[in-house]
Amino acid sequence: MDFCAVNWGYVKDIIVALISAGIPSFVAWKIYKRWKVQKGSEVIACEAKNIFYDVCEHRKHLDYLLNYEISNKQALTSFNHIDDLIIKINDQISFLCENITDTKHKNSLETYQRSISKLHDHINKIMDGYDDNNLVNSIVEIRESLEKNLDKPDSYFKNYKHSLAKVKLVLSEISLYNF
Repeated sequence: MDFCAVNWGYVKDIIVALISAGIPSFVAWKIYKRWKVQKGSEVIACEAKNIFYDVCEHRKHLDYLLNYEISNKQALTSFNHIDDLIIKINDQISFLCENITDTKHKNSLETYQRSISKLHDHINKIMDGYDDNNLVNSIVEIRESLEKNLDKPDSYFKNYKHSLAKVKLVLSEISLYNF
């Protein structure tokens, strides 16, 4: 029986060491997993809030173009700013769509993205053909087409107004962690 002799004092110390290291490690791992999910949600919510502000600024610039008499230089600056905003919003919406799982929210974001892309293409098509001599005509053409078509459901900018309202609601929900 000499070969089966076990010093139970050592075994007890090893078991206590394993338990005292294992339980805190397990708890730390669980906390880390929960924190990682929460941090991801926070990043998505913050991005949605930033997109919301950009969408509102985009609409503000469109309203400015349509409702105020502005100089050619101001119009050109505004078109460039709208162009930059559309590119930025499209990139942000693409990021958001990749990171949310709710298909309803994703569809609303993609619908808005398509409508502002059509708007972007339309403005660029007109502005690509302008030079200093016909800048006034280009600005007038863009303003007239926006006034006629922007909020009409059967227009070239199909469902812009509806998708704007919907995307603002969706972005508000996402920024409040409701996704």
